[in-house]
Amino acid sequence: MFATAADLPTPGPLINQIQSLEVKRSEAQNIDFRIWCKVLNGDGYEKYTQEAHSPGKYRANGVLQNSPTFSQFFNCRLDSPMNPANKCQLWS
Repeated sequence: MFATAADLPTPGPLINQIQSLEVKRSEAQNIDFRIWCKVLNGDGYEKYTQEAHSPGKYRANGVLQNSPTFSQFFNCRLDSPMNPANKCQLWS
């Protein structure tokens, strides 16, 4: 996933913002998932009972937990919540 995204001609908004920090594009893509971070109140949770998409936390973490690139970049300990030993790989 990250190799394909890294080849896109137009970087995402966060990548543009942090280019001045000399962060590699592949590293920035790991950070760019922050767009899904939010705090839900009772009404927010209620919305997801009718929503076709899962909450952002699960949309982001599900991808990142299964990404070797993410766990290497953030030095996630093996068998930690963000670096499970058994990962789901759709493409290899």
